[in-house]
This record gives sequence, structure tokens and C-alpha cells, in this order.
Amino acid sequence: TRAAVIAELRSQMIDRQSTIEFKVKLEPGTIDLKDWWQEALSHVTGDGSSGDFLRWQFKSYGAGATPEKFNESWTGGYEVTYTVMWYTTSQQETQLNSYIKTTILPQLALGGKTTYQKVQAIYNWITANVKYDYSHMNDPTYWPQYTAYAAAVQKKAVCQGYANLFYRLANDAGIDCRIITGKAYNGTQTEDHAWNIVRMEDEKYYCLDATWDAG
Repeated sequence: TRAAVIAELRSQMIDRQSTIEFKVKLEPGTIDLKDWWQEALSHVTGDGSSGDFLRWQFKSYGAGATPEKFNESWTGGYEVTYTVMWYTTSQQETQLNSYIKTTILPQLALGGKTTYQKVQAIYNWITANVKYDYSHMNDPTYWPQYTAYAAAVQKKAVCQGYANLFYRLANDAGIDCRIITGKAYNGTQTEDHAWNIVRMEDEKYYCLDATWDAG
């Protein structure tokens, strides 16, 4: 089914597979590789490892589907392949998961806190512990700078890394959070920027910019 396709695609994305492969048996007119990819990146409330966390963690992707053959005759199925250039490896994501569980979450102590207190704790942790990665800001080939892995484990990242780490921690804590991208004026010029919005108890969304408040 289409739902099973999206679930399988998202699962392999989370595992940071550079080659994602699976077989489907759907009507030809329902094969839409680009649409599947976009749907797999949809925001999932309460899940910080998918949604925007995935959307801003890859450089590029390609996709293809070939008819599955058996004894030179088409069986009605397709072999689907996505190739992805991720900013992190599966091993780095595993390291990030472990660091969040064993180090960050015990320090945040989110149990029993209100939404505001959780947001405040996550925000304060990031702004106190993560430094802006000025050494790589003009080197787009150094991909870790864009990741939550760099922000949490290496303690250095650019705005995209700050926003991804906040998204991850907030959504895993049950806070509806999104990553916003746009333009910002840094005092001398306008440049690309990323920040967050969170849904608070009054059901309104508020902007947060951990990058500009770091330190």
C-alpha cells in the first residue's frame, strides 16, 4: 500500500541509508517517487527523528523505479531505488541518539515540567553549550556543521544545526515544534537563516532563535 511505502521509506531515511531499496506492486499510475519522498518528510507531531529533522539533513537525492522481472516477464511489481547524500552517517546518528539519552536528557530533567519549562530548559541548554561554527561557515563541503549531531556532540554548528537539535529535543518531549527557514539581517547583510517555532499552552506558535542567543 502507499502507506506502507511511506513508512518503509521514512524508516530507511531515519537509518541514514545512502541507498534505499524496496519492492512495490502498485498500479503504474500510482508510482510517484518525488511525491513519496515529500510525504516521507512530512512533520510528525511528537517524533523528533523524522519530519523537519530529515528534511534539512540531506544535500540531494535521486530516485528510480524499474519493472521487476521474473523469467523475462513483468510480474506487475517495481524495484524502487533512492540514492541520498546525507549530512551525517548512520554511525553519527547512533552516537547522537546515545548522547541525547545519556547526557542531554538527564541534564534537562524534563519529567513533570510544563510546556514552557520544557522549552526553556531545552533552549537554555543549547544556547549555553553550543558555539557557532565560524571555522566552517564559508565551507559548504563540511556537512556536519548543518546537523544536530555537530551541535550536540561536537558542540559547534551553524544555524541549521541549532534548529535541528532544538526540533529533535522539543518534539521528542511532546512539544509541537517546526524548523523555519528564511532570510535574516546580521547587522551588515541579509543571509540565509534557520530558527524554530513552538506551540505553547495557549495553542499559539512562538519564534525561537537559539543561534542568535548562543553564549
